[in-house]
Formats: sequence, C-alpha cells, structure tokens
Amino acid sequence: MGLEKTAVAMRDRLLRGLEERLGERPLRAGFGLVMGLFLFVAVIAFTQLEVAQSRLESIVDGHMAKTVLATDMHNAARERTLSLQRMLLYTDVFERDEVWVRFNELGGGFARARAQLTELPLTERETTLLREQGELTGLAVPLQLEVISLIGDGKMREAHQMLVKRAIPAQDRVLVK
Repeated sequence: MGLEKTAVAMRDRLLRGLEERLGERPLRAGFGLVMGLFLFVAVIAFTQLEVAQSRLESIVDGHMAKTVLATDMHNAARERTLSLQRMLLYTDVFERDEVWVRFNELGGGFARARAQLTELPLTERETTLLREQGELTGLAVPLQLEVISLIGDGKMREAHQMLVKRAIPAQDRVLVK
C-alpha cells in the first residue's frame, strides 16, 4: 500500500511539473486540432451529400420525364379509340368532323410524346419496348383508318365490327407495351 501511494504521488508530481512547464497550450492545440478535423470531415460529408443528392435528383427527373411521356402516349392512344367509338355514335357530319380533328390531334400528341421519349437516355429494355410498341402501333393505325373510312362510306355495321374485332384489340396490344 505504501508503494502504491508513492507511485501515485510521483505521478501527480510529474503531471504538475508538465502542466507548469507547458501550461494549457497542448490541451488547447489538441482541442483545436480535433475541432479542425471535425470541420474538415463535416465539409467533405456535406459535399458528398450534395453530389449524391444531385445524382438522385437527376435520376428521378429522368424517370419522371419518361413516366410523363409514356402516360401521355397511353392517354392519347386510349382517347383515339374513344374518338372512333364517338364517330360511330354521332349521326351529324359536323360532330363527326370535330371528332376526326380531335382524333388527328391525339395522334400528333402521341407521336410528339414518342419522339421526345426516344430522345431521352433509355435502357436496353426501354428501347426494346419502345420498338415493339412502334411495331404494334404500325399495325393498329391502319385498322383505325379503315374504321374511319367505313364510317365515311356510311358502312356503320362494318365499321363497328372492324372497331370491336380488330382495331380495339390491336390498340389494346399497343397499350399493354
């Protein structure tokens, strides 16, 4: 026990001697160094966070743009089918003409959205789906135009049959893609 007290007393004397010679400078310097390192790490962390956030926003914006354009295409295609149905129902030539104009506007909207979509960076799967959808659209549009031609010729029964049995199923295949 006496040896232990002597060791503690020697340690205390040594520490007091160091404190008297050095003062609080090493403590303050150490604290300053630790705070400087903390600030450096914080700046790097915030910089990396901003970079990650920027990348994430870019990815989300790209996906949102694709989603909006795909939705525009889907809505235009669906509205075109409804326009064909309206043309069959209307007996007034002027009403049919208004629907015909709307039908063509929707086709233009579909084509614009598709063109904008093809200009975006697409994955291989998206490119394949867009190509397949284009092929299916190429099959559906002539059927829709045939329905319109039959309506124009007053062949409503044939137009209805063509619409129900061929044009709508073809359009549905486009929409599934």
